[in-house]
Amino acid sequence: MVFIYSILISLVATILLAPGLLILLAGKGGGSIWLLIGLLLFLYIIFRLFFVNYLIVDGYDFADALKISWQKTRPYIGEIILFIIIGSFIIFLGFLALIVGVLVAIPVFYLAQAVFYNEAVSEPAEQTPATEALEQ
Repeated sequence: MVFIYSILISLVATILLAPGLLILLAGKGGGSIWLLIGLLLFLYIIFRLFFVNYLIVDGYDFADALKISWQKTRPYIGEIILFIIIGSFIIFLGFLALIVGVLVAIPVFYLAQAVFYNEAVSEPAEQTPATEALEQ
């Protein structure tokens, strides 16, 4: 499922960024504006699908994970953007620390993302397909 998600994200990036890039490479005016618009749309989609991997791990099928992530990230879009900016900065600092810091920064970033997912999506009484399978 994660493989399909990766292909979908790559396809979306290509569709959104290719027109601006082609116009920019052709030397026509306005290519950088279209590239910027495509990049902003792509980032918005990425932010809205922030929880898909964790929903798939929780046992939801791919289509349901896309829908639930799109719904659940709406009230948290500002926090997600801030989270990614701070996490990227911390990973960058890990690279500056002779790359050794990345060995700590990336796992910590993914653990923080999992905690953020649990706080944002999970509700105490919510039953996911994974928890239902564990109870049987």
